[in-house]
Amino acid sequence: MLRGAAWTLRITAFALTLVAGAFASAAEYEIEIEVDDEQDLYDLYAQRQISDATLEALVELINEGVDLNRASRRDLYVLPNLTLAQVDAILLYRKQVGSIGDPAELVQMQVITGEELRQLTAFLVVEPRAVRIFSGTAKVRSAYSAEDGNPPPAALQATLKLPYDVSAAAALLTTRLQLGTVSYDPNREALAAVPPSYAPQLPKWHLRWKTPGRSAVLGHFEAGFGQRLTLDNTTRTEPNGFYPDNVVFMRNFEDLIRLCRMSVGDPGSIACTVERIRYGTPDFDWNERFRGMAFTVEDLETGAGRLALHGFGSYQSRSVYQYQLFNRRLCADPHDDGDGDCDAPKVFSKLSDPFAPAPRFSFSTLPGLFDELAGGGNATLAAGPTLRVGMTGYYAAPLWRVEGASIDFQEWARWPYGGPFGALGADAQTRVGPLDLAMEVTRSFDSLPGGGGGLGVIERTTMSSKRRELELSLRYYDRKFANPYAGSISGPDLYDGLRARNEAGARLSYRDRLTEDWRVRGSADLWVLPFDGELAGTAGRTNLYTSARVDFVGLKSLKASAWADYRDKDLKKSARGECYEYEVVEYQFDSLGGGPDPEALDQFTCSGELARLAGKVVVDPFDQKLTLAVHYAHTLLDDAKYQDRYRQDSAGWVEVGSKAQSWLRLRARARYLDEANDKDDYLERSVWAFLDVSVISPKALTVRGRYDLYVWLDQRDSSKERKPNPEQRFRLEVSAKF
Repeated sequence: MLRGAAWTLRITAFALTLVAGAFASAAEYEIEIEVDDEQDLYDLYAQRQISDATLEALVELINEGVDLNRASRRDLYVLPNLTLAQVDAILLYRKQVGSIGDPAELVQMQVITGEELRQLTAFLVVEPRAVRIFSGTAKVRSAYSAEDGNPPPAALQATLKLPYDVSAAAALLTTRLQLGTVSYDPNREALAAVPPSYAPQLPKWHLRWKTPGRSAVLGHFEAGFGQRLTLDNTTRTEPNGFYPDNVVFMRNFEDLIRLCRMSVGDPGSIACTVERIRYGTPDFDWNERFRGMAFTVEDLETGAGRLALHGFGSYQSRSVYQYQLFNRRLCADPHDDGDGDCDAPKVFSKLSDPFAPAPRFSFSTLPGLFDELAGGGNATLAAGPTLRVGMTGYYAAPLWRVEGASIDFQEWARWPYGGPFGALGADAQTRVGPLDLAMEVTRSFDSLPGGGGGLGVIERTTMSSKRRELELSLRYYDRKFANPYAGSISGPDLYDGLRARNEAGARLSYRDRLTEDWRVRGSADLWVLPFDGELAGTAGRTNLYTSARVDFVGLKSLKASAWADYRDKDLKKSARGECYEYEVVEYQFDSLGGGPDPEALDQFTCSGELARLAGKVVVDPFDQKLTLAVHYAHTLLDDAKYQDRYRQDSAGWVEVGSKAQSWLRLRARARYLDEANDKDDYLERSVWAFLDVSVISPKALTVRGRYDLYVWLDQRDSSKERKPNPEQRFRLEVSAKF
């Protein structure tokens, strides 16, 4: 049960969603992507036109870039809006000419259209014709909100290309809200963490050497192979190897964050020195991938074909959400929710006086709580021009860094508890005419009591031409398939912290450039729970997600789009009064500092429906010198507060943009959001507007400033008491190429 009446179960599920979102499966882009820079991606995300997985994939892609002269078939396919047939046409042209000096050549030779090139430009790396010993990029970003009172967070990302095919990159940033070192407090039989402070961080760095057929990475990197079932922590649709990681995200900056994250712990303790209702600028965030060394050796001639070998070793410090832990001294099985012994250990603030009354932290991530020792690799044989077969495997072991504590992962955490884990799998891929066929079979291994691992299978069939593409994927993941590094296609629901687990499903996706004027795309994903989930009797529960989109691009001065989503979390139930989503409605600390019991989620599962209709019109009569865009979305969804009807949400955007000068870009946007249209005191009602100005110099220096105004209009107590309201936010970005 929940401890503390002021908390709601929705808060718990929201926290779980944040944890799961960090490890979402690789993206399948929902729309035709046409952006100028990274910030445009965050704007699409704020409009719900792209998912969190798509955002991560494209932010990483726009930072890393794709070199048309070095990219493999799989690397090119990650570019937005291209079909496999178009990728093959680019590779054929590159083979014929030897090197693509200017991407415009692809338009001149009718490999792709001018429109498609414009959509790709932000993601392409074009090497300068003049040979330079050193070249690189640097980007500095910061954000600030009025009345915050703390120094603003800042981030520096830099890349450098060196002689002898060597490159280097690093991300240096500051955090204000991250906890310090975590230790064990034997007096309280709990954990203790150093309070947050303004501190520098170096979360990403790497050195890379890459030549045709050979490469090595030292530092932070991602890895993915086959159909992403055995080993994948990338965001790519078809990864094949190791990818340097130097990405820092700004997605948190769409909302301010509560500055007080403490509860009353010991009697007489003081939770926060700031008001609980005060909000401020969040920190930059990043994904914890691998840290170590990886190598690739390709095109080894054998009697059976060309062999590629990949290997890696990683020793990565990892952070854990505080409620994902349990005390092994008190609890033998975290599934046991009876007497509270399996609850997450409390995390107290570590004070200079160890005997002083200490508050405790709530809803916090504990940094560097364990080190993950991992290693593995892949061997792939290319037998002939179209057939590839491979083997992938890895082993990982968590090494806890908190001396004196006996802690492990809750059953709903991403990592399986009990000790080491891993997976071993085989994959194959071939082409038959217009069909690409791919399959992977994987067996996972773990140390779970009564577990030991399970089976996972995925198959993908893709039929592609230059104008259209159809893909059918089939998947089956056993209930015991506890593989935290499976990034393959899956539904968004979780079983014991993992998406690719206890699921059998099929997904069909289609996109078509019907004519020069019309574009269509759609998808349908149907999956079933083959075994019981957290609740008894849920075996056979069937979920359906569908979407469809139509774009009209027939007029240079006018573009229009319309799209629809329908989602049903249990096809057997269709009555109102169910819930569809968990929302953070209102959260307050009670006088005792009571927090949520995440395992209460086991007793409560949403099974409702959602339907969303949206449209957008863009008017551009002066060739981007002045554009106007209007966008509206209306959502119907089940909510437990509405017993006889759907809840209705609406959102509308108006945007004005200008590129009147080559060195100046202006954008202004306003959004009105109304969740639960007929209730003033239930969910959010707000107005959000911003002005964005970019100044671009001929020498590749860009300065960008943004001012946001956010006004909360609903009548919830949390909104009426919220400080500041209205919110004033400021961002600054300076980037350079050299």
